[in-house]
Amino acid sequence: MTGPKNKLWLVVVMIALVVVGTWTGYRWLKGAFAGLVVDSRETYEQGRALGRTITADACLDTAFARHARLGSASFGRQVTEGVFLESCLRTSTPTAAVCESVPAADNISGMVRFSAWTIEECHRRGFNDRSCPRLLQSLNRYCGTRGAGAGGEKTPGVK
Repeated sequence: MTGPKNKLWLVVVMIALVVVGTWTGYRWLKGAFAGLVVDSRETYEQGRALGRTITADACLDTAFARHARLGSASFGRQVTEGVFLESCLRTSTPTAAVCESVPAADNISGMVRFSAWTIEECHRRGFNDRSCPRLLQSLNRYCGTRGAGAGGEKTPGVK
């Protein structure tokens, strides 16, 4: 038989396990996040430095070359890939061609078109992995700030 005393011990043990698990998870996440911040900062600076010397089209090509070389199975790698491309694009010489075919994702149907476009663009460049379309989200942000994508009224490079 289990008496009230045994039930109390069971509750205490369960609470202790939850507390220890939460503390351990917090410490692990804190370390992982710190590493991601450092990696992202370094990658951001690399992208900015490269972007100052090349065109937006070259930034996109470079990001795909890095994607092929490094892969991006982890969440952290996907974040740093996006950071690299976005920082490179922001400091690069704007070109109209880079945003020419990018659908504007300013509403729900636009987001669906953009999602389909990212998959097609990745396939066109020889990538079939799930993380490739995420890389192109940086391109969406860049083209959105520079002007609307395909079918939009704004000219890329002009705010």
